[in-house]
Order: sequence, then structure tokens, then C-alpha cells
Amino acid sequence: MNTQLLCLFTTKEELDKTLDFIVSNYEIINPNVFILESKVRPEELFVTFNVEKGSQPVSSQWKTILVHRKKQTNTIYTINALNEVVKSMTGGQMDNSFVIDWEEFRNCILSTSNSSYKKIPTKIYKTLNLEN
Repeated sequence: MNTQLLCLFTTKEELDKTLDFIVSNYEIINPNVFILESKVRPEELFVTFNVEKGSQPVSSQWKTILVHRKKQTNTIYTINALNEVVKSMTGGQMDNSFVIDWEEFRNCILSTSNSSYKKIPTKIYKTLNLEN
């Protein structure tokens, strides 16, 4: 079964409501849910979970985006953010052969902000198994 990774932005204060929302609105494929904390703004959390490929983020008060993960560096990223990283390192040009130094983005979330990328350093806040 093909899966895709979603990332939902929330806060520590809203975490329980957020998890209830995820369980009620998504068919979770892998019961392991990872909750990352922003090292810059510790009140901000990012909940990552796997759903069946083709599932769309549900409209809600929480921002939910489709992301990818580079396992070797634990980097969570959007394709648009990755494109912005490449452009920032190649003088504004898109170069599909450009090799990204993933170590520079170890334990980070890369998302877009305005017309560039945003690098959010993270650490594991909590891991959950929704089967238990």
C-alpha cells in the first residue's frame, strides 16, 4: 500500500484536540505518529502521520500539508521548499542536477514562506502509537 506523509501544525495547548481531530478525520495507515517541537518556538508542534496515497488534507483550523522525509537527516520538507532551497543556492535558477547538502537541514522542517523557504529546527517532543 502506498502512503504519503502529512504534517499538521499545532501548539502544545491544542495537542489533545489536534490528535482527536486526526483520529476522527484521517485513516491512519501507520499507527506511529511523531510530534516534533520547534527549537525556536517550543510552543509550536508539528504532528506527522501517514495516510493512504491520494488522501487530501482536511480543511480545518490547523494547517496540514503534504510533506516528504529524508530519513538519513530526519528532514521533513515540501517539494516547493526544496525548489526554493535549490534556487537560493544557484542564483535563483532551478537546477534539477543540484545536489543538496542534507546535513545543513538535519532535524528540520523545510516549508515555504512568502517567496523563499523557511527552515525550522526541530526535536522530538513525543511519539505515539495510535493502535494502543
